Amino acid sequence: REPPRDAHPPRVRRTTAPRDMRSRDRGAVALAAAGVLARVLLAILGWTESASERLELASPVDALARIREGHALWGMGQSPYGGSALHAPPLYLALVGPLVANAPAGLVASVPFIVADLLAAAAIHRVATASTRTADAADASPTSPAWTVALFLANPFSIASCAAASSAGFRAAALAVSLAGAVEGTPVVAGAGVAALAYLGDPTCAALTVPSLARAMAR
Repeated sequence: REPPRDAHPPRVRRTTAPRDMRSRDRGAVALAAAGVLARVLLAILGWTESASERLELASPVDALARIREGHALWGMGQSPYGGSALHAPPLYLALVGPLVANAPAGLVASVPFIVADLLAAAAIHRVATASTRTADAADASPTSPAWTVALFLANPFSIASCAAASSAGFRAAALAVSLAGAVEGTPVVAGAGVAALAYLGDPTCAALTVPSLARAMAR
């Protein structure tokens, strides 16, 4: 004789991890949006001129005054690299020079630097996503990729560096792109990041990212 079957089988308890993750990601999105909004507000309020004079935010190599001087010499038909004042590469001077030529620099002058930070944030998100996919469940970090991006965009130093119109944001974007190409096994992307980093005047950091290019080519 068969034993009686349970008419009410035990219910499977659903986990709330995805819901908790989504709620945490909503907070990360809000924090990241606040970081971007802070960059826009600082540019509108005209903090670029005062922030660009701070040595901890913009070095004399990529200071806003040097870019303006080089752009003015270029406009007069003279070489901006005749002396030792300007060290920015020509493409960077051609992109940023016309936007910051007139003082005070406004929101339009800050657009390339905000875009560079957003590009770096997108590359950081890809690196964090690839890292969470390859990590074991027991060793996975509780920090989601969205929070990794939010912490970068809401970093006060990165916000102030963007407001100072420093080329550090472009170098950070190139570094993040090279790492994203490495973890995803895309040699073209990793090589483009390394080349851009070297072109922007940071050969030491570019040399340190060459192993990432080798890793991408080996995958």
